[in-house]
Amino acid sequence: MKSSQGKRKSLRHLLLWKPFRLQLLLLMNIQQLSNNIDQKLAQLDQQLAQLHAQLAAAGDNREQLLKDKAALEQIKSKLQKSRAIMWQAHELQSGTDQKRLREKRWLGIGLCLVSGVGLIVLAFLVFAK
Repeated sequence: MKSSQGKRKSLRHLLLWKPFRLQLLLLMNIQQLSNNIDQKLAQLDQQLAQLHAQLAAAGDNREQLLKDKAALEQIKSKLQKSRAIMWQAHELQSGTDQKRLREKRWLGIGLCLVSGVGLIVLAFLVFAK
């Protein structure tokens, strides 16, 4: 008997907390992605600093180093744009989720009110006779 109640309780707990767990999981994934991008950007900054140092002492391969520098700066710019787009998408999704929860809350309140009115009408009909 206890095991079936425990299963129902855990199932109910999972159903109630699933949207919040999913949102937390998505936030953790976004944070992980953002941290990975930050690490890559730090690596790119180090590589750019090395290229600057090499450019100062460059002789024959200066043109190639300038091309490498331009390519690294382009990659850095794209990573920064990707991170910004990722966070904008996440914020948009969070706003949509909040709106959906708000709509469900109002639907629940409306159903409770309709049930209450129905109960009052039913009670009136029973006691009126």
